[in-house]
Amino acid sequence: MKYVLLLRGINVGGKHTVSMQEFKAQLASLGYKTIQSYLNSGNFIFQTNQEKAVVESDLQKLIQGSYSFSLPFALLTENEYRASMKQLPEWWQQPLARKNVLFFIGPIDKQELRAHLKTVITDREVIFIGEHALFWGIYKTADLGRTAYSQRLSRMSLYQQVTIRNYNTYQKLFPLLVVDDESNLKNSGGRT
Repeated sequence: MKYVLLLRGINVGGKHTVSMQEFKAQLASLGYKTIQSYLNSGNFIFQTNQEKAVVESDLQKLIQGSYSFSLPFALLTENEYRASMKQLPEWWQQPLARKNVLFFIGPIDKQELRAHLKTVITDREVIFIGEHALFWGIYKTADLGRTAYSQRLSRMSLYQQVTIRNYNTYQKLFPLLVVDDESNLKNSGGRT
C-alpha cells in the first residue's frame, strides 16, 4: 500500500530542521520502499504492506527517538488521497488567486468545524471540508488580509491540528503517488 506523509512545520525560518535525505533513510530503516520526497517541506510518498495504524505508530516512535522537537504529521493512504481529489468542488479547478489544503492531523469534529467556519468565513474566500482536509481559496490576492483564513486561523485550535500545503504541492504529489513502481525502479536504477 502507498502512503502520503506530510510533516508539519519543518524547515521554516531555520526552526525544526529535518533533512529530507536523512528522513528518507529513516523511513527506509522501517522497511518502507519506493520512498520519494517532494520539496524541502516534509512531503513523502512510500510503500509498505503495513496497515495505517501500524505505520502511524512506527512513525511516532521514529520521530520521538530521532528529534528533540515535536513533529506532527498527516498520513493518508493512496486511496484516501485519490478520494480527496475526486470529491473536490468545481471552484478548486478555477483560477483563484490562492488555494491551500489544510490536512487534518488526527481526528477533527467536522460538524463543529463547519458550524464555526460558517460564522467567520467571508465572501472573499471559499472553503470545502473534505474527509481528510479543509480546502481553501481566495478570489483576489488583495483581499488576503481580510479573510477568516488570515485573520483567525492562527488563533483557532484547528491551526495546531493541520499541516498546510499550497495548490501546486497538492496537485504535484498525486502523479508521484500513482507512478508505476516497476518502471520507477527500472528508470532510477533501483534508487528512490
